[in-house]
Amino acid sequence: MMNINLLLMLITYHWQKIILFLLGLSLLILGYELASRISYELSGILADDVLIYMGVARGILHGLTPYVDLFETKPPGIFLIIAGSLWLTGGMIFAKILHLLSLLGIGILTGTALWIWSREKEGYEKWTLRGVGIVFALLLVLYTAAMAGELQVETFGAFFGIAAVMCMRIRRMMSHWLSAFFLLLAIGTKEPFLLTIFAATLLLIPLKDIPRRFGIPLLIAAILGTVILALLGWLMPYLTIYLPHILHFHIPAHGSLLARSFSLHKLIQNLWDFSPFFLLMIGSLFTYHLVPVTFSYVRLVPILCAFLLTVAAISIGGDFYAHHFVFAVPVYSALFWLMTERSEWSKAMLAICIVLILGATIFHGRTPFFSRLEQWRHDETVYKSTAALVDDVLVSCGWDRYLHLVRKGGGVFAYTEHSPTGPIFTQYTRFMGFEDSPYMDSFKETLLTVPIIVLEHLEKTHAKEVVKSYIRGNFSEHPPKCASEFSQPKERYHILFRNQ
Repeated sequence: MMNINLLLMLITYHWQKIILFLLGLSLLILGYELASRISYELSGILADDVLIYMGVARGILHGLTPYVDLFETKPPGIFLIIAGSLWLTGGMIFAKILHLLSLLGIGILTGTALWIWSREKEGYEKWTLRGVGIVFALLLVLYTAAMAGELQVETFGAFFGIAAVMCMRIRRMMSHWLSAFFLLLAIGTKEPFLLTIFAATLLLIPLKDIPRRFGIPLLIAAILGTVILALLGWLMPYLTIYLPHILHFHIPAHGSLLARSFSLHKLIQNLWDFSPFFLLMIGSLFTYHLVPVTFSYVRLVPILCAFLLTVAAISIGGDFYAHHFVFAVPVYSALFWLMTERSEWSKAMLAICIVLILGATIFHGRTPFFSRLEQWRHDETVYKSTAALVDDVLVSCGWDRYLHLVRKGGGVFAYTEHSPTGPIFTQYTRFMGFEDSPYMDSFKETLLTVPIIVLEHLEKTHAKEVVKSYIRGNFSEHPPKCASEFSQPKERYHILFRNQ
């Protein structure tokens, strides 16, 4: 009997060392990948959407009003971040640093809960728990970076959302103000984070406390946001232009939001594409809380509501772009926190987590940094050289603005010192399909008077045939006398001038 017990002790001891070694190896692998990601992000690479935000931000610095003069379907937060970066540094380095800090903050806040909880443990169990917490946090950071890197706005919102939920759990009066502050920042970057922050509070906070610990901060955030928008002079454009467009066109454009809110397969596919093991990890966390030892509606209903709110937040845009799935990150973080606070099945769940995070460490999606960066450097060179040509012509001829008639992805307006005409300057398919659209009316007025147009290829624009016909008859590539030394861009773009 003693020999058997000794053998079991030796096996357990060696298994413990093996698990700690594997967790340490996972930390090294994921740490290296995170360092590579940081280097990649600091290279200056930007997503196509960010170029649109830059265009609006430059307009703000020129004294233009978002939504009135330059329209884009985002709340003001990202415009302010980028405008601040352009003003402080003349470029995007400040915004990039904030983005990286937000990315790292997601991991730090997620791992903090398990690190604190493990202080009551000893020896092997303590370091195993801490290892699991750090590896999961790193995987969540890499997932967020893969979905919403390159300065996509959702990374900011995910960090602010997790911070808001963490502050809501603190039982102090000051926490209301901190929660409100982070709620304001999260919603100010993208409104669907309101749904997933609420979903996370349903998981972590007793129902009787939600009006006080979620409702009060939300009210404070709403008041602060209203005051800030009023001081900036953006409140009425936000309420009368932006919100009606979002509520009456943008959201319904893809069909019933209620029907989309049950698009579980989209969420599963997204997680599977990143890593089948990460999908199983998130699924296990949901199941772990959904199937308690003792059945209770009080416990079951909030979890189901949190799940539906999460899918609804992802579905609101209707496009199901990769970065939309980052709306769920505060909920994933909350699920992990919740696991650390339950005693039932904790060792079994810990064992499952270890297996799954080790699998996800090896098998997860990786961004092809080199090819993506090579393409970006080429595109950025084209954008900047074309922007310089446009600015030179506008200065030489004394013109203020130009018509940018390029589909989404054309980023000249991100780099010109002069703003394009508005309110619509990109994504024409979303606005120009309706004859009675106010955007179409303003476009027609601009087309009749604007002296210069920037486009890729006339036949590839989203303009209707009547617009193309007008441009063919009234514009050409021949510059006016005030721009006699002008030469066309060497690739991709064409600059047209109104016939004299």
